[in-house]
Amino acid sequence: RQRGGSSARTFSAAKPDLPRAFSALPRQAAAELGISASNPNAPTQVVVVENDAATHNLVVCTLCSCYPASLLGPAPTWYKSAAFRARAVRRPRRLLAEGFGLRLPRSTR
Repeated sequence: RQRGGSSARTFSAAKPDLPRAFSALPRQAAAELGISASNPNAPTQVVVVENDAATHNLVVCTLCSCYPASLLGPAPTWYKSAAFRARAVRRPRRLLAEGFGLRLPRSTR
């Protein structure tokens, strides 16, 4: 079974332009890796957001039928839980710190 997210990270290490390509044209960049960024069950629009020194993005998804599993791979069980999604929306900084050990400076959006 193909693990799209893993493939993208692996190729990204070997091809430094790949993150920029995914930002500009995500579907085409995925196709270059042989990964479909489409979902046959629902129309899917892929948008790439990047983290930088001033901004850290936390994506919370309802995992409806448009989730691009072929690109991202299957969602982990903890990500699917209503409790995780609720905490991510209500207290994202606390969730990142407690769940992943990521402590963001107050100045980070």
